Amino acid sequence: METNTTPETSVYTGARIQQRLMMCLAMIAGYCDSYGLLHFKTYVSFMSGNSTQTGFALGHQNYATALIAFTAILFFCLAVLAATLLSTHSWYRGNWMTFCFVACLMVICESLVAYVHLNKYIGVAILSFAVGYLNNALTHVGGQSVNPDFVTGNLNNMMKHYASAIKRKELTDAKGDWDTHLYRASMLLTVWLCFVSGAMVCSGLAGWLGNWTLIPVVFILLLCPFYIKNRTIQMG
Repeated sequence: METNTTPETSVYTGARIQQRLMMCLAMIAGYCDSYGLLHFKTYVSFMSGNSTQTGFALGHQNYATALIAFTAILFFCLAVLAATLLSTHSWYRGNWMTFCFVACLMVICESLVAYVHLNKYIGVAILSFAVGYLNNALTHVGGQSVNPDFVTGNLNNMMKHYASAIKRKELTDAKGDWDTHLYRASMLLTVWLCFVSGAMVCSGLAGWLGNWTLIPVVFILLLCPFYIKNRTIQMG
């Protein structure tokens, strides 16, 4: 039986798969941010908020608060650096190593929280490193640059696309007839909604799961490689 698959159709299918994965990653980022606020009183994904908190706390000579926020920023940045450097090696398989590594980090963090009530600086360091490392798992959906936890940038790009759609401007780097300003704006909106939904779900589950609130995220991360395995998707 012949199929009518064309290069444009293939690109569209790949973009849809990437969008679903990005939505999942955004939900995980929002979920972890909410977890960080609940357990450590700081963000582990939202580095803009941590930067503001660091400066605000230093201005009030609240060095403990500044240090915990700066710890999150430092380990998030170190994770992005490590993930970027490792991705250049031929033996590295980002399609599954990234998710398995981050899942292990979250299990370690969760276990330390549950059993030894770890120092919050250690918890923030581990979880921020995990989220930062995961941040490099997927950086584009089709031709659109997007990060699961870069809320400000995603909203900024979304509104620019909406403005261009209102003015009926053509998309210069469109991947096909389906790839329009309105399509990209809607995609970025779904990523934002997933981030907010993840934060909301974590807040709701925290009272039920207690110290094991990260367990659902661990299971999702371990399922991601199986989702990617049977699909053609460009990571990074």
